[in-house]
Amino acid sequence: MRFSVLTTKLRKILTVLRNSQRLALKAFETWLPPWLGYPLSKLVSPYFRLAAMAAKACFKPLQQNLVMYEAYNGRDFAGNPYALFLYLLDNPEYSHLVHVLVAPSARHPKVRAYLDHTRVRIVCPDTAAYVRCAQTCGYFINNASYKPYLVKRQAQVYVYTWHSTLLKKLAFDKGTPWEARNVSRALVAADYFISPNRFTTDILLHSHGVSGFMDGAIAEFGYPRNDLTVNGDQKTLKTRLGLSPGKKLVLFAPTWRGEQFAVDT
Repeated sequence: MRFSVLTTKLRKILTVLRNSQRLALKAFETWLPPWLGYPLSKLVSPYFRLAAMAAKACFKPLQQNLVMYEAYNGRDFAGNPYALFLYLLDNPEYSHLVHVLVAPSARHPKVRAYLDHTRVRIVCPDTAAYVRCAQTCGYFINNASYKPYLVKRQAQVYVYTWHSTLLKKLAFDKGTPWEARNVSRALVAADYFISPNRFTTDILLHSHGVSGFMDGAIAEFGYPRNDLTVNGDQKTLKTRLGLSPGKKLVLFAPTWRGEQFAVDT
């Protein structure tokens, strides 16, 4: 009971702080001259600072051989971006590419093996290095959504992969259209959208209100992450798990995030 009351109070405090920040930014924009409102806005809002960095980085030349990978908004390095990275890194045909991996830490278990790799860089989300790479990379591969403060440049190629087969409702389809915002933006900005099947394509585009607005090519040929799973080294995996080579292995991996996220979906 006490924990519930404390959580409610913290949410109210955070809401007040967020609203105060928005009001301050609006006041700076409306009432102050740019030479004063601009630095004050950067001081008050971390996202305004990042947006300012992104705008400035747009004047830097693009690096066409630079490929950036981001999964789940930088909280993990996994899924389709991870699978595509492994393929491109190991394929001699793409040895000219330099790879930027977005991870919460350089010590993340999936990226630390590449700390000393000559063609791999590791950046943390929402940092100056992240913004610089995002605004100057030739290719940006993402499986969730692009940061709202980033600006897609004309010659950049965005490769957007979703991260699941949609067996639930999202955004417009479940009566919460405000949830669509940044994913809708990502879909419209994508030059290529990798989808596992037509079913997922139709639901994702419809639920985010972009069925008639997306100009990018849609590639419905399955998920790279599934290829990585199917083509994995079963013998090595069984050895790591302490199973005999002849033992049949069954994977059961349902997605379950609790009742909070299961309501009306």
